Amino acid sequence: MSPLFSWIEVVGYLAAAATLLTFHSRTMIRLRFFAIAANVLFIGYGAAGGYYPVLFLHIALLPLNIVRLRNMQHMTRQIERATLDEFNIDWLRPYMQSRRYKAGQFVFRKGDPAEEAFYVTSGELELTELRIVLRENALVGEMAIFTLNNARTQSLRCITDVEMLYISYDDFKQLYFQNPSFGLYLLRLIVQRMQANAKITPQPHPSPTLAAPTLAAPRLAAGE
Repeated sequence: MSPLFSWIEVVGYLAAAATLLTFHSRTMIRLRFFAIAANVLFIGYGAAGGYYPVLFLHIALLPLNIVRLRNMQHMTRQIERATLDEFNIDWLRPYMQSRRYKAGQFVFRKGDPAEEAFYVTSGELELTELRIVLRENALVGEMAIFTLNNARTQSLRCITDVEMLYISYDDFKQLYFQNPSFGLYLLRLIVQRMQANAKITPQPHPSPTLAAPTLAAPRLAAGE
């Protein structure tokens, strides 16, 4: 057995070990790291030993694994940013269409079937059961997508003339699964709303001088 053959054999065993570690990995990023290591080792093994099918296979797999690893790292950074920063809703606008409502008009009532989510661009609305006022930049109407029967959990009435952007739940679901930071933003928003709803309990006989709580920012429109 020549020294060259022994060296090639060692590389082959290392490549096989790296491949086994890819199957043992529990996270995608770790899996891709081991897959790239296996590709590099198999390329060396195939080139040195003249095993061309192995060589060409791993030359093709190496850039694919590198791209997948970069995508996973980018996704992880997006999720980390979503946990620390506020989500910028502007990117959602191209997927939405405009709609206008008159003062006093109900956008939807509690129990209605829900098919759309809304983004307020101008005007004021009220979640009537909770007496919460929503203004410009509020995202509303998305919570029903997570209910079993897609029914509205609150009524939404226009206080003034209102202009809103809307998106269908079908498109909303696709964006939810395609954009991890958007999905995490929604989960954060819903948890915040549930916490806010627990604090804002309608009184049995509310005082006529009690002012309705308001939310001017988009990040906490408590329920729909």
